[in-house]
Amino acid sequence: MHLLGFSLGAYLALEHALAHPQCIKSLTLIANSAKGLQPTEVSARQRIVAMLERNAYTGITRQRLRELLHPSHLHDASITDLILQMGLDLGKEVLLAQFITTIARPDLMARLPELDFPVLIVGAEDDQLVPADDLRAMATRLPQATLHMLSDDTGHMIPLEAPRALAAALRAHLEATDNLKDNVVHRAMPPPLSQNQ
Repeated sequence: MHLLGFSLGAYLALEHALAHPQCIKSLTLIANSAKGLQPTEVSARQRIVAMLERNAYTGITRQRLRELLHPSHLHDASITDLILQMGLDLGKEVLLAQFITTIARPDLMARLPELDFPVLIVGAEDDQLVPADDLRAMATRLPQATLHMLSDDTGHMIPLEAPRALAAALRAHLEATDNLKDNVVHRAMPPPLSQNQ
């Protein structure tokens, strides 16, 4: 299988790949470090948990948006409105559960050499949550890594801030594993007609 994850989902995808490497054909990790959370992010999440436990949840704050997005996207309603709505749709209980269960994460950097299949790492130089140096360190430890760093107007929310660049990197990664071309051909070709049809 080709496994892909973004942010927390990338960390979970990495854990799954380490637990079941025989099932993985390729792995894509977007905006996440194998080190887990940085101390500043742990503090931010602890602050959010304490606030959520004491107060009603009214959605993602402007401060959190500033941490998630590149400054050039803070006034782009097509992005900010979507993030704000996702926060409301998620709700207080799910958000609390995610934060509480994911604050303490084991450092997986030392285990990266175990993954001997193609791994695409996509990050952003201006991501305030995931240091670019962590991603570079991951790439040096993975036997078959491709590192794709975005440098123009992109923060943590890569799928929303740079969807075309992400799609191009994903396509190149999948084509390199020889899977996408085969699937496109098979999907584009109708099944052969039998003599009786």
